[in-house]
Amino acid sequence: MAAVTIGSMELQLLVGPCRVFALSCMVDVTIGSIKLQLLVGPCPVFALSCMAAVTIGSMELQLLVGPCRVFALSCMADVTIGSIKLQLLVGPCPVFALSCMAAVTIGSME
Repeated sequence: MAAVTIGSMELQLLVGPCRVFALSCMVDVTIGSIKLQLLVGPCPVFALSCMAAVTIGSMELQLLVGPCRVFALSCMADVTIGSIKLQLLVGPCPVFALSCMAAVTIGSME
């Protein structure tokens, strides 16, 4: 990751052919005022190396711009039991369209 700030312009870039493990297996558990964030499995993630998050003033752009394969991100399961909330990523699921996604937020307009 490379984080660059020029004046009011901030860029956070993931710019290499990087393999990230366990990020797709995050479990968020909240019990009362106790919050746990756990990484619980060796899960390969490929598209993170092609993400570019750019913030210029009040304009924010989040771009996925390469031929990227993402695994397990499409299998999120949100489970709430009483005050316990679980967010699970539970399967090796390939996602291809994320490499063509462009999310742009300008003020309150997205």
